Order: sequence, then C-alpha cells, then structure tokens
Amino acid sequence: MTKITNKGVFIPEQASAATDVAANSQIWAKTTVGGSILMHTNDAGVDHNINGITRSADFSTATGTTVSLTGIPLGVESIDLLMEGCSTNGSGEWLIQLGTASGLETSGYRSQSTDDNGSNDNRTTHCIFTFSVASGDLRDGILSFRLKDITNNTWVWSGSHADNTTPAINFAAGSKSLGGALTQMALTNTAGNTWDAGDIVLLYS
Repeated sequence: MTKITNKGVFIPEQASAATDVAANSQIWAKTTVGGSILMHTNDAGVDHNINGITRSADFSTATGTTVSLTGIPLGVESIDLLMEGCSTNGSGEWLIQLGTASGLETSGYRSQSTDDNGSNDNRTTHCIFTFSVASGDLRDGILSFRLKDITNNTWVWSGSHADNTTPAINFAAGSKSLGGALTQMALTNTAGNTWDAGDIVLLYS
C-alpha cells in the first residue's frame, strides 16, 4: 500500500504494473537488480521509465525477412538501436523504415551510408545503414534516432557499426518527417534475404 507522510511518499516495489483501471494511468516502483526504478504505465498498458531510459524486449534477428520493432511509447524523443551479432544469408543492404500508428512510411527519407573507404549508398524509401553486406557478416553497433522537430515529427539519425567479418566500419545518417508520432520501425534489406543471427534492443527516453 502506498503511504504518504510529511517526509515522503512510500511506494511498494513490484515486478509489474497493477491491473489497469479504465481511463487511468499509474505510477509504480519496479523491482530491478540492485534496486528499483519509478515507472509510468498509460491506459494502453505501455510502460515508461520516469527516471530516464526505458529498455525494450530483445528483438531477434535470427529468422524471417523483416524484423518488426514495435511498442515504442508515445512521447519518446530519443531512441538508440543496439545490435549485436546481426547477420543475413545474402548481400542485400540493411534498411529501416519508420512508422506511425497508421503504418510504415515508404517515402521522404534522406538517408546515406558509407564505409571506411569512402564508398557510399543512399535511399529515399528507407533509412539505409550498411554498405557492402555479404552473407554471414556479423555486425555490432548503435544507430541513434532523435526527434528534431516535434511539430513535423522529424527524426534525424546517425550511427556506426562494425562489420566483424570483412573487417570494416560502416557509418550512416539521415532524416525523415513522419505523418504522426513514431510508434514502430521495421528492419528489412534490399534483397529480401533472411535474417539468421543476432538480436536488437531499443533504448528510448
């Protein structure tokens, strides 16, 4: 039971939010390793870390031709995409599309990718973030997205990652204005290759 005194507010720690009450949000303390964090859960059941960064579940990149990155809470202005040991079975360049509640958006991207030799590629239909992919490449790195213009839902991004097979470093940057709030992303590639290793985590705030 939450207790309010003249010295503070005492909130019991728990593993997850309480049962939802229609048209209400809740603030609660989530038990974590080594302590607890203060959480807000909206009426749709989406959790947000009040203290700062919220970590998504792991998204596997070990199967399928498209990896759907969903569940991005409304109101976030910063998203870091962390990939570890990701790979496909072909040579298609790796792509990300951004989306709203209405679906993924397929145009209006300004997106460039390059390698450490200066060779580059670009796309207007996706965020491209690799150059010269080969089957079985294992790639690790970060792609950071920031909400630059709240009115126009304009996101900018940049990042780098290691191609541990070649070896090489790839860099990427770009921007995209959306028709609404960002709620989802989708990871694909230019050749429809199958993802066969690794995973991705999103950190958002």
